[in-house]
Amino acid sequence: MRHPSRLLLGLPLLTLGCAGDVADDCTGANVQWVDGECLPIGEADTDTDTDTDTDTDTDTDTDTDTDADISPAMGAWSYETFNVTDSSCEAVNDDLVDGLSDGRGFTLADGPGPQFMWLIERFPNDSACTPSGMDYSCDTLSGDVENDYVGLPTEIDAWGSFTDPSSIVGTYEATVRCENGAFDCGTAETFFGISFPCDFTFAFTASLL
Repeated sequence: MRHPSRLLLGLPLLTLGCAGDVADDCTGANVQWVDGECLPIGEADTDTDTDTDTDTDTDTDTDTDTDADISPAMGAWSYETFNVTDSSCEAVNDDLVDGLSDGRGFTLADGPGPQFMWLIERFPNDSACTPSGMDYSCDTLSGDVENDYVGLPTEIDAWGSFTDPSSIVGTYEATVRCENGAFDCGTAETFFGISFPCDFTFAFTASLL
């Protein structure tokens, strides 16, 4: 019979560690692999990985679409309505209305670039008009508005909007002057009961003939 001490010497040597020790092969009950390291279970996670994705949405709306400038129909136009909306030329309002609108109209013609030309009948010059979207404005137009007695020198500014290429809603703003010539301005003021210069504003609608 073998001696008990020799039996103990024949047993494999066991390596027991404290709870905080790490086994070399990381197979102990109290250890685990963490990011390539064998650490005791319960040790604080020191992972400092952060999201370095810096991708941001930089898409912007590059749509610069704007309303195109109106291209009105060229040719002869006729007034549908024509009304005085403001005036300091009251005594000659009817003459002014008749001189501009009675049985008459205006003509639009092609101009340079996007512009078009505005010609009022019986006025010697045409006026260049500039479109902006559906709106327009014109350079000052000069001419005489005649009544039964005298031609009244008049300067007219026109502006308004097109509702479509052959329909318009507009305004004339005019100044009537008396310039010494074939008649005496003082007599004309007395006769008409007004003072020169006087101003008037017309609102009108018109369509292509």
